[in-house]
Amino acid sequence: MKITSSIIILLFFIVCCTKKNESKQIQNVEELNIHSKKSITLKLDSETGFYNRYIRYQAIEGEEYFALLNSLNSKIQVYDPTSGEMVWSLKLQTEGPNSVGQRPQGFVIEDFNTVYVFDAVRGRISKVNAEGKVLEKYETVRNGPNSGAAYPIVENSSPLTKIKDEFIIGGIVPGGWRSIEVDPRTMLKVSTTNQLSYWLERPEIYEKLNWGNDLMYYTYYDYDSINHQFFISPFAYDKLIIADTSGIIKEVPTPSIFFDEPIPLNQDYKYEPDMAELRRYYFNTPYFSGIYHNMHTNITYRLTSYPLEPHEIEAGKEDVKRSIMLFDGELKKIGEAKIDKEVYDPRMIFMHKDGLYMASVKKFMENEDELVFDLIEFVND
Repeated sequence: MKITSSIIILLFFIVCCTKKNESKQIQNVEELNIHSKKSITLKLDSETGFYNRYIRYQAIEGEEYFALLNSLNSKIQVYDPTSGEMVWSLKLQTEGPNSVGQRPQGFVIEDFNTVYVFDAVRGRISKVNAEGKVLEKYETVRNGPNSGAAYPIVENSSPLTKIKDEFIIGGIVPGGWRSIEVDPRTMLKVSTTNQLSYWLERPEIYEKLNWGNDLMYYTYYDYDSINHQFFISPFAYDKLIIADTSGIIKEVPTPSIFFDEPIPLNQDYKYEPDMAELRRYYFNTPYFSGIYHNMHTNITYRLTSYPLEPHEIEAGKEDVKRSIMLFDGELKKIGEAKIDKEVYDPRMIFMHKDGLYMASVKKFMENEDELVFDLIEFVND
């Protein structure tokens, strides 16, 4: 098995004490450090690599499990987190009458006989049973992907969320450089009766400029099912948004200690973007990405990316640095840490009552038969 590479790998962290001890330990600290406390180790078969499109740690039929969507074979695999053994799997069909789509990208497991699967190509949600038979389909794209409304995006840092009879999905404006009228709303709500609606308008800054880059409209989010709130992190916006399905509740500034505020890419969305300029922007401008909220510890994390040193950029190196911000229950900033991407992969993280677990790149390189998630401790050394 080989580790899947990426142009940009985000890195993440978390506090792993109790909520009370967490805040007491790291309160009023600016720059923090990341340490490993303990691990969960999964035993991999020959068809499972390091990076997987979607992971979740959740209760299924009363027991806690770790679940992943295998990127190599479009299979949902469920593991016992104690033994590390795979205990259940569901092979998803990508062709034929029971196809869930060409690229399964996320899922919701209600029980072992009721699974909802999101297809990244058509933006469709399929309800399947334990045999992989498609029982129902729900459309999340109105009038095709180029209608100007938000197109659904599902990934670990923008999950597929099911609340009673509705799905909530983060969105991105499709074909941003095409000559279309762009809808200012970026979040989607889809009912099991196929009723589709959009909510959450983009921040005002997005209305003042034209954009040649879909990323500018990207909204990462996480959902707090206890308080029924969404924690939303727009790509080029230096505020964290708290919202419910009625709209924005409040916005919280999240300044970084490592860079100034993001600079939006000012290109007209009606024209094909200059790809050279886009690459320069991507590697030379700070921006925000994933966001995670731990309902158990009431700690919120926001990921960032920012440029390399000037001499590295001049030498043609295309990469970015990473940091992670930490906020308490009142969304006051506790601190921020630089992240070593050669140690952890933030695309592979999940929340737990003990804190945040993150996949160890380093440990996988040492043993490719195991996928190790470390419980991360965020401390002031």
